[in-house]
Amino acid sequence: MPEHTQHPEPTPTPAPTYSEAPEVVTPDHQTQGPISPSSTGQSLPSTLHTSYTPTPINGPSEKQYPHQPDSIGQAPAYDGPTSMATSPEKAYPGQPLPQYSQAQAQAQAQLQGHPQQYYTPSGHPSGYATVVPLHCVQSAPCPVDCPVCGEREMTSVEAVSGGTTHGWAAILCFCCCLGCVPYLMSSLKDVEHSCGKCGAKLAKWHNSGRVNVLQNGARRHLTTSDKNKMIRFIFTATSIITSSSAIYFYIFHERLSKRIAHKSHLGTLSTATKPPSIESIPEAVFGDEYFTLYDYASKSVPRACLPESETTDVLFTKLVRRNMRAFSRFPQALVLAMASKTPEQKRSFQTGYLAALDFEVGDLVCGVYRVVARKRNRVEFEITMETVDFVQGRLAISYEESSSLEGEGEGEVVFCSETVMWKRADEVRKMPLERPVLKWMHETAAWWLMDSGVRSLTDLEG
Repeated sequence: MPEHTQHPEPTPTPAPTYSEAPEVVTPDHQTQGPISPSSTGQSLPSTLHTSYTPTPINGPSEKQYPHQPDSIGQAPAYDGPTSMATSPEKAYPGQPLPQYSQAQAQAQAQLQGHPQQYYTPSGHPSGYATVVPLHCVQSAPCPVDCPVCGEREMTSVEAVSGGTTHGWAAILCFCCCLGCVPYLMSSLKDVEHSCGKCGAKLAKWHNSGRVNVLQNGARRHLTTSDKNKMIRFIFTATSIITSSSAIYFYIFHERLSKRIAHKSHLGTLSTATKPPSIESIPEAVFGDEYFTLYDYASKSVPRACLPESETTDVLFTKLVRRNMRAFSRFPQALVLAMASKTPEQKRSFQTGYLAALDFEVGDLVCGVYRVVARKRNRVEFEITMETVDFVQGRLAISYEESSSLEGEGEGEVVFCSETVMWKRADEVRKMPLERPVLKWMHETAAWWLMDSGVRSLTDLEG
């Protein structure tokens, strides 16, 4: 048996070009490397000596099997054929087969007759490399795999009323009769996700954090029984909220009436019944040609309970500012603010504007109150409402100081709020305060403003 020459291990040199002869394997040397032609003593045909570039052991090179397009999004050019010239077991018999990665296996399968596909840099034709499961969607749009059309698209979202919306509506309706506000705020609503391709409803994100996945991309249709149950629930909830609110405000109104001195008059005013603290009412109003409504509310407080470091007229100005700021947040003031047209009217509702007012003649307050008279202890407002132009009125806020009966001490301070409205006697349309519900709401608001305003003065440090 001839002696074989040991060949050195191949080195990873970049694609050398050389001549190689077919290997000859004998039974006694099946585990050896390639046998040199000179060691066999046989001559090989010259036609078998070919020049080619061998395939590296570690699998196809990145240049032969590209997985991504180049920088301009085009398939890179190839230098040669894209088929495996020599299988690994023929090139190096007896060596373990190289392990190819999944990407290399896919590239090799494509080269064996399948057309090449070049994806976008994200790895998916839609442009979205990852998707959000339907049960994990949030309030913002996100890429999903639509189970209806099978496409991967960004969802379109729509805000809809849900349990959180109804809950806040009930709370606000019970507290301040503003149950419609939550239905105008998208931040308190649920969000429905729809497929951006086919428009199918896919999932619903609730404001509480819960997510409902809609089956087969469609809503579940309500049966007649479900609809009847929902109607009964809404009717019951509305009845409970309405009755509870009515009971609460009735009790609140009764408690205020015990802390406030009040009186009212409906009919014709005479010079004998003329409000003593309102001087800007035209004299023609005190006759049979006009029908009037007069409402009076007052609250007294010992002067010793008020800050001693400030005079009463300064405290009175603070009281008017505080009450007007509080009124600007009432439901009726919000309606007036939405109906405002001029910049002056809109500015008259701003808190900073009201906090700096000295209530001089000509100042506009909350859109409908114009100062027509100002004295040290009194402010008179003209009430002008464009929607009810047949009604005129006055609002007066004043105070009076009285000495103690024993002549000692500083006595009491009485703060008053008076409202007068009038119309011609032959006018058949009703004034706002002629309606029982509006009159009751006006009394509640005026009494609360006077009571809480005086208490705010007693809480001042002085």
